[in-house]
Amino acid sequence: TGLIEPYDLAVLAADAGLVVTDFAPSVNQVGIYELDGTLRQVLGVAGGRPLAGAYHAGDFLIPAGVASTPWGGFVVAENSPPKVITAFAGNGDIVQQWFGPTAYGGPIFPDPDDPLLLYYLQANEGAQNCTLARARIDAATGIGGAPEAYWKITEGPFPTEFACARGPTAAGSGITRLGNEKFVWWDSDNHFVMRAQGDDMVPVGFARREAGGHLEVWQDDNGDHVVQAEERHLSSQTFGDAGFVWGTMYADEALDLYLLVGKVRYQPTRQLVMIPCTGTINGVPQWDVGALRVVVDDLYPDIEPQWVGQGRNGAMGVRKDTAGNIYVAWAAAPSSSGLGHSSQLTHTRLTKYDPVGGRLWEVGQKAMGARHDGEIYNTWTLAGTLGDQYVAIADEGGLIHFYTTDGFYRGHLFQDPGRPTTPGPFTFVGGELFSGRVVQDPASGRVYAYENTLAG
Repeated sequence: TGLIEPYDLAVLAADAGLVVTDFAPSVNQVGIYELDGTLRQVLGVAGGRPLAGAYHAGDFLIPAGVASTPWGGFVVAENSPPKVITAFAGNGDIVQQWFGPTAYGGPIFPDPDDPLLLYYLQANEGAQNCTLARARIDAATGIGGAPEAYWKITEGPFPTEFACARGPTAAGSGITRLGNEKFVWWDSDNHFVMRAQGDDMVPVGFARREAGGHLEVWQDDNGDHVVQAEERHLSSQTFGDAGFVWGTMYADEALDLYLLVGKVRYQPTRQLVMIPCTGTINGVPQWDVGALRVVVDDLYPDIEPQWVGQGRNGAMGVRKDTAGNIYVAWAAAPSSSGLGHSSQLTHTRLTKYDPVGGRLWEVGQKAMGARHDGEIYNTWTLAGTLGDQYVAIADEGGLIHFYTTDGFYRGHLFQDPGRPTTPGPFTFVGGELFSGRVVQDPASGRVYAYENTLAG
């Protein structure tokens, strides 16, 4: 029969034939057979789709379940990114496709040149299975299209050090344009950086705390995508070891890396450090670890260490405005009252610093029940800055709040889960919404807000 690892079989309507999926790595195809076993047609390229790159409809990666349809066709489900189910006519032509939902509360961010071209976490079944994807929203209908490209970070052409955390722990991830190049940076774990090159994601670096407490930066100087000793650079200073969770990385317009770290061993994030980027060589950012600078020595000088550990408290994101001022969103325990997870917090704050780290102001009020105007349930990520006018905070309850850059609360987007009205398309109730992003398109001046799927 030529089958190597057949997985499923379906009989077409009116006994018109058999359909068999074969997910052997060398095959990854679907065969249509006569009832006597004679091969009639093979669908998909031999060996299947790659683990990263452009998505081509009709090629398969781990084709698994197959079922016949009453109209003489069949449906194939693939056990791989981008989580696609394809309906075929009996002759093998594609009739329709459905793509699975995005990952559990994962990040979402637009391309810097096109606010309708989105990057999002497409799959995350734990740290060993993480897929980033890119898709376009139709400007006329407002409906998202099929993934144009996808990248399974934990496999494919990526170093093993590119660990990829669960989606909620990378909500602050983003993309930065530097000259003619674009770089995606990941806001958790090893804080890896990839160059977005057409439909390819090229690994170029990461920043992490190594076992001795030093900050380690890798940059792929020889372009082989393999981490080598001579490409690793260590800071002279040592830092605490609880600093690499969500909300602890930001790459600015110069690709300078802002990292939140613990001041001493076993201490949660309290310091903000910056590693400058001096430019790129052959598409690889050049970070000067020797010029690492502590920008803010203590982010929460009035908060006891035990109230800003990992979880829903501590740093929740860093951003800058065009003047170079720095904003840090954070939350802190102990437990209080409030809706859902907000009861785990007493403080939710936004702090502004000048470009050299001097604290200018601090604002924020946590809702202790159904929120009142100006209150926040549970800060999850700093959603962005709009020029020198506004700073946005994404609330786990689904709201996006806006402050002016001089610290005044101005309002929110989306409906309040604590004060339900008639359900609408922007009502988020009973779940966790870990994302939120606000950008201003430089070409049109329009402001766009984004949230990923509800995780609940």
